[in-house]
Amino acid sequence: MLLRRKIILGMVLLLAGGVAILGCELTADEHPTRTEGTHQLTHLGSLGNSLTAGYINGGIKFTGQLACFPNLLSQVMTGRSLQMPLVGEPGLGSESGMSPLYIDETGALTREPLTQDPTLMAMNLTYPVPYDNLGVPGATTNQILNVMAGDEADNALFDLILRNSALPGGGTCMGQMERIAPDILTAWSGNNEILGGALSGSPQSDDPLLPGYVVPLAAFQADFVEMCDRIEAMAPEMVAVANIPPITAIPYTRFFGTGSVPGVNRWVMEEDLDGDDDPVQLVLLHSPISDCVQCYLPSCQFDPQTPCDTIPADATLTVAETALIDGTIADYNAFIATEVADRGWALVDINTAFLALPTSSDDGPANVIFPWLVNPMTGVGTQNVNSAFTLDGVHPSEKGAAVVANEFLAAFNATYGTTYEMVDVEAIDNVVGFELAPAAEKIAGGRIRFTETGRQGLRAMADMMAVRH
Repeated sequence: MLLRRKIILGMVLLLAGGVAILGCELTADEHPTRTEGTHQLTHLGSLGNSLTAGYINGGIKFTGQLACFPNLLSQVMTGRSLQMPLVGEPGLGSESGMSPLYIDETGALTREPLTQDPTLMAMNLTYPVPYDNLGVPGATTNQILNVMAGDEADNALFDLILRNSALPGGGTCMGQMERIAPDILTAWSGNNEILGGALSGSPQSDDPLLPGYVVPLAAFQADFVEMCDRIEAMAPEMVAVANIPPITAIPYTRFFGTGSVPGVNRWVMEEDLDGDDDPVQLVLLHSPISDCVQCYLPSCQFDPQTPCDTIPADATLTVAETALIDGTIADYNAFIATEVADRGWALVDINTAFLALPTSSDDGPANVIFPWLVNPMTGVGTQNVNSAFTLDGVHPSEKGAAVVANEFLAAFNATYGTTYEMVDVEAIDNVVGFELAPAAEKIAGGRIRFTETGRQGLRAMADMMAVRH
């Protein structure tokens, strides 16, 4: 498995040297003192990982960040947008020196080398107090509690978001949240303790030094309790905590369904040939299966004699591997539910909400294989404007973020007796990543195609989410 790459180079050094960063010169908001015992609240803060940060299409840029669920929540609940570590065009991809994923003029999934200095993309780097949204892509619960900028050489997004050299006192994600002490706090963590193992194709829970490590329940419990204790000590008026989504049912881990069946299709799965009676159950999005639709179904219009590549073990999940992921998620979520209930907070059941998403693009926002729909019998496809997921198959689209925001709003209303209105999901369009596709292409579409850099971008994103200890 590839090592995670550093995403932003020299950001903290520039700050430490007092260099002015190109972008918005913003000042700290004056947050009015909250009135105890009321719901006239003015300040929302969010802890989490990429799902909180507005990570979109395997990267981070301001269009996705502005569409993130915490920003939608803040607009509804406080009437103001969040202060965030906004990143300008074209954004920062999972691999150093590369952009996020996008659909090019031919309809292919790709990315491009950056021609800008990454430090000059930071639009809000000089904001003088901690950001309201402290979601760090790739972060685990333990890292939310303990990591400062510069501690994680393989994930410089901690540097971009925490900016310890620029802020008096520095601090971890949790420490900075304690400094701003919001009235309303959301937390969504624990995903990366499991996600990295799933996306590695070889999840295991025995050796934390190996790629694909899935953090055992006991270790997660200790970190989660500490996080909750420190949130409780801040005494926010309202708290909502989300559980772990169904990782084996997101587009990245179920692309084209279940693996090869002799006599039915001609894909050969490496993990089906190892003689351990543990067949492949899921194929990951970065596998070569998406490049060769005709090899998925011999009944397609293409030459049935065309040989197809063997799908490697790191691009599939077997029955046992899938069971490990699903079982760990179930254990985490049971613990989260108990802990949140004991503290009287709102539980946001994202797991159930995502499983309930329709799979038809007509029903919107849909849990489908990809935002660019393809009929494998014909190779013809259309953009799925109703997808709940972005081009990376893991992170919510603009519509998906609105769905998540509504789950939080509903949980706040049910727990605290508030009457916040829901976000109008129908009024939100999925456009990020399709900016270069011609208008006709957005309607008529084409067969899913991957450039080599596009596939590498998916792998780099999966690797960034992998847990390292």
